[in-house]
Formats: sequence, structure tokens, C-alpha cells
Amino acid sequence: DLVAEERGQPSLAMSWDDLERISRRHVIAGHTANHEQAVNIRTAEDVEREILEPLRHIEAVTGQAPTAFAWLYGRPFDPDTLAGQALLDAGIRYAVSNTAYQRIAD
Repeated sequence: DLVAEERGQPSLAMSWDDLERISRRHVIAGHTANHEQAVNIRTAEDVEREILEPLRHIEAVTGQAPTAFAWLYGRPFDPDTLAGQALLDAGIRYAVSNTAYQRIAD
């Protein structure tokens, strides 16, 4: 349910225009398209939909490629998974989960 200060707001989510404005003064990280867990990224189609599309969209809107990516829940980064390798191939340097902020590449 909504907390009191959220009731009556024109929107509960940011728009892409909001993200562009925020990116002028803040670093923007990527996130899965559908709150998918890293362990469920098993196919090339999953990688495209959940990782690469969101990263490309953020770069198109902000003019900057994200260097960090957030995962749902606390699973640590694993370079030996399809999802982990996809992040490294995309130039991601930091992986964020509910329990850690990890440097994964220099």
C-alpha cells in the first residue's frame, strides 16, 4: 500500500524524462527489465531482454553507458554464469544486490 506522503502524487514512478534530468548530476545504474533474478537468466534471449535492452535504453536516454547493474535479492556476482558474463561483456564494473556492492571489473 502507499505511505501517506505518496498519496496524491502525480506519478509513483520516474519517467524517462525524469531519468535524463537526474543523470545530469547523478550516476545511473542499470537494472533488470522485469525484476528478474540473476539465477533465472539462462538464455541469450533472457540476456537481451533483462540486461542488454535496459542498458541500451539508459544509454540512449542519458548519453552515458551505465557502469553498475542491480540484481534482485542478495545473490553475489558470479562471472561463471551467463548473466555474470553478460555484465562483464557489457562493460559493467559494479554489481549491486540487496546485500552487497561488488567491484567486478577494473
